[in-house]
Amino acid sequence: GCSGPQTTDQWFSVLIAPGLGAPANNSTMTGSNVTLVAQDYGSGWNHIFRIAPAGQLDTAAASDYPSGGANSFTVNFLEPGVYDWAAISCIYAQSACSRRMLVGRFTLAPPSAPTVTQAPANGAASGTLTPTFSVSPMTLSDGTRAHYEVQLADSPDFTNVLWTATTPSDQPVTVQAGQLRSGQAVYWRMRSVDPGYSESAWTS
Repeated sequence: GCSGPQTTDQWFSVLIAPGLGAPANNSTMTGSNVTLVAQDYGSGWNHIFRIAPAGQLDTAAASDYPSGGANSFTVNFLEPGVYDWAAISCIYAQSACSRRMLVGRFTLAPPSAPTVTQAPANGAASGTLTPTFSVSPMTLSDGTRAHYEVQLADSPDFTNVLWTATTPSDQPVTVQAGQLRSGQAVYWRMRSVDPGYSESAWTS
């Protein structure tokens, strides 16, 4: 394997931005998983990918990921933020590595608030103690499906939550029997949640 990043006069071109279907440099993505892609030189090569919060590639905040001979590596469960990443290309047989090349910067954003498709009408009697909620399915930039969280409360500040549930965005959710009582004023709200537990703003 590569003995570590060494300065040589070998230079290798690298793709301009993280993978995920070729987003542009300085792009904004959703989801918690990012695939970094370097040029594929064939067998005998290894790539080391480095990722860090913006401006911190040369600090202890950076993390290095050897690709194990592949030309890509997926970093999982990143938190929302702005990131810089770079790649180093190494030849197994010679233990020689290229200079580090700063490749790009991307922003990982939390999911957007869900689009509600089914919920009790605002200010109206629901006609049922077990109302159903649903939202438009949401697929994130990394190909994962967002979930959505529903909360019910007895006041608009949601200090006393009566019921909450989280479910995939392509599935409806129905309030369980016994959670609400007839004549009760109930407030509801929803938010999106990605697989890394980043959350959108609540619906208003």
